[in-house]
Amino acid sequence: KNTDQYVELVRRDLRQEKREIIGEALSLKQSEADAFWPVYERYEAELNRLGDEKLALINDYADNYKTMTDAKAGELTSKAIDLDILRTSLLQQYLPQFQKALTNRRAAQFYQVEMPLLKIIDLQIASKLPMMP
Repeated sequence: KNTDQYVELVRRDLRQEKREIIGEALSLKQSEADAFWPVYERYEAELNRLGDEKLALINDYADNYKTMTDAKAGELTSKAIDLDILRTSLLQQYLPQFQKALTNRRAAQFYQVEMPLLKIIDLQIASKLPMMP
């Protein structure tokens, strides 16, 4: 339960701050902002759905933590890798849309901010999960 609450807190806090961080880092002109933010909002909605799946995976881990079987450990590991692949695919899927909304250079700047933020979230969450028994 504590891990579940922590994950939700991390996600909520970062979602609130992420837009500001990106806006400050990119210093978008109004015309850029008008093109960028609608694409970002669609991307973020899909990213949040993946985050919900990751939270469900964490809850599954927590539910099975004390009675972890070899088969369940394999299943959880496979799902975790699949979610990472889906997130990478999402980044790849949206790249042309961000490039169209901005330019290749400006889209690259966005990805320079976005990708480390995603890793920070992962690290914060992972640091609170106990090692599998």
